[in-house]
Amino acid sequence: MRIFEEDLEHLLSDLFASPIRPRSESPVGQITQPASDPIAALDALQARLLDETNVKASGGALPGDRHDTTASTNVKICLESSVPEDSGATVTELHNIIQRLKAAVEAAEEAIPSTSKDRKLIAPIPLGLASPDEWETLFQTSIDLGDRTSAKLVLDLMRRSGMSVDATWDDRLLFSYVYANDVAGVDQYIQEVRAGGALPTDAQRHMHIQVLVNTRDLIKAQSLIHEYEAENLVPLEATYRTLMQALFSLPPTSPKTPRYRALAWDLFAHMRYVAYPIPSAETFTTMIHACANAISPSAERALDLFHEMTVERKIQPTVATYNAVILTCARTSKADFWHEALRLGSRLIEEHRLMKAETPEEVGAKTQMQPNLDTFKAMLEAAKRAGDLARARWILAELIHACIPVDEELMAHTFHVYATYRPPFKRSNLVVADSPIPTPSRAVSASSTDSEGPGSHSVSEFVGEPTLVPQTHGDILREADVLLERLPKVPWADVSYGVFSEVEITPNLLNAYLAVQCNHGPLPKAVDHFNSLYCTFRVKRNSQSYSTILDRLALAKGREARMTARALAEPIWNNFLKLNDKLDAQLNANRPDANVSWRRIESIWAKMIHVVSKADDTDRGIALVKEFHKRYPPTAVLPPAPAPVSPAEDPLTNLRLPSTSFPTRASLVAKQPLVRLTSNTQIQDNSITPFLSFDDVETLHHRLVIKSQIGTAAEKASKIKDLRYLTWMCHSYMGHLKRRKEWALRRAKK
Repeated sequence: MRIFEEDLEHLLSDLFASPIRPRSESPVGQITQPASDPIAALDALQARLLDETNVKASGGALPGDRHDTTASTNVKICLESSVPEDSGATVTELHNIIQRLKAAVEAAEEAIPSTSKDRKLIAPIPLGLASPDEWETLFQTSIDLGDRTSAKLVLDLMRRSGMSVDATWDDRLLFSYVYANDVAGVDQYIQEVRAGGALPTDAQRHMHIQVLVNTRDLIKAQSLIHEYEAENLVPLEATYRTLMQALFSLPPTSPKTPRYRALAWDLFAHMRYVAYPIPSAETFTTMIHACANAISPSAERALDLFHEMTVERKIQPTVATYNAVILTCARTSKADFWHEALRLGSRLIEEHRLMKAETPEEVGAKTQMQPNLDTFKAMLEAAKRAGDLARARWILAELIHACIPVDEELMAHTFHVYATYRPPFKRSNLVVADSPIPTPSRAVSASSTDSEGPGSHSVSEFVGEPTLVPQTHGDILREADVLLERLPKVPWADVSYGVFSEVEITPNLLNAYLAVQCNHGPLPKAVDHFNSLYCTFRVKRNSQSYSTILDRLALAKGREARMTARALAEPIWNNFLKLNDKLDAQLNANRPDANVSWRRIESIWAKMIHVVSKADDTDRGIALVKEFHKRYPPTAVLPPAPAPVSPAEDPLTNLRLPSTSFPTRASLVAKQPLVRLTSNTQIQDNSITPFLSFDDVETLHHRLVIKSQIGTAAEKASKIKDLRYLTWMCHSYMGHLKRRKEWALRRAKK
């Protein structure tokens, strides 16, 4: 019986919903209703089997025991070796019942006349050893205890005792192997199915690939898909989608991420070419969301897929689809796509508001199209890049009116909107009057703005009707402080809003608040927040924290401000060096955090060099350059090993279209994607260690050029020597980068 995709997802939903499940629940769809109390049912079954045994054998031995007592002992040892040691008395009781059932079945099989040519060809006679509900309880309890050997034996005894077994039970047993990530068990199960003369069903093939995805053996999973295709056993679309989602799920900083993303896009094109030319809404959504999470988000590709889905294929988009296309447009670097993201978000909110809800079907359709938290996050991504504070306040008001709890990611986006917002008021445009103005306007009166209390721009104002956006930097800082005070676990605040009660204080949230202070507040105050904020909330700083504050120090204007920034940067830099060692270890071990990358570390070093160079401290700048050169030598930019990477580690090393020439017949079968959307030369390389280019040290170079022309002869010679070292170092990094590029091109063409 063919199991369709919807049935498969229903079967899997219960299995993978929770790692711990009550014994009365089934990991997949149930055939019969199990007993409400499995323990009581097992006790009753064991008592009945004991009574029957006592009747048949006065000595208490089972019918099968008189022939071979060793067999029962071997079964017990085999069963006990497949379950945890701390499972309790239930395991012993379960094994006792299975042994007695096995002995009864063997005794019945031995009763078949020996003159039969083949006992296996004789249909088993229903023995009535247990009721269907008792078999169900026995089977389900074995699965819940993780005793897959016992569950497999229960199915075998059911068939041998004449009980009809639905095919779904076999799938449930296979799902238990997948749930435990038992690759060997799943492989053995599939081999047994083939040995019985049958082919794996759609669900079994999906589970065969799913267990490889769960264990992150993605290349083997891809090869297995192509092997099934070669047998004309096309996997389900959900199978392709599961593998593509796993390929897209690698962290952005992983060295394998660019190549695995390219492989996922190739698999998408291959799937449409050989199996499913019109993908489902879920698959379209997966690929559109992949456009947003790419190293360089592609709004054009996302909008093309969205247009094909909604206009050409007439497929109804879901809220997840809208969220994916909005997020992709919001993460690009072009303002046109930011406005497109906000337009799509507003369209979704308005369409949901106008949908009717008179019948149950309409109510269900409206509920499915209701904007969720991800919708507002995606819209805030666009608002923060556009610096549109008015739109961000409207988005926050809509979210609060919908009673959707706010999380730390959304609050971080909100603070970033305040950080990028540019107030319209400028002191240079203020007209000084000869006489005082009786009723000063809030838009042009700085004294009126400064006299307003912290609660004048509280959250309660802009969750209702929109009010005037902040007009000065002071207004922005006060609103940001009010928002921070509404969050829980703020020591100096006594209240918190209901929708903000679930917000956790994380490093990224504090980094966003710090960005507001850096962009709109004075430099000393921003540094004070950096030094005290994370300690107050007992949160560790990450690389983004140091990048934010060094950005602000590098923007200091005026000689005095630059000297102050230089003095404030030294203790910050000393703390970062301690973190730098940990980040290097993580990146070298290929297990970095989400916010850590070689490019982030490289930019932090460049910012510190820029800070000391603007303060005219060229000696300190050269010292930093030499320290960077020692930590990350130019030779580290070269490939880690000259030998080519094996296909098992690099999925795209030998991946290219088969060479065919007319009149050779084109083959639609190959153990690789037949259609590629990304060539090897287009795959980005994010495993390059930090390096310094001339743009990173340009300020230091200019200062050295000036100083090499003034002062004593010894001072001039020293600066010229530093200039030559700086020039050599930049050329060394660029030369090694060129060699790495040439290596990558040769590797791609192989």
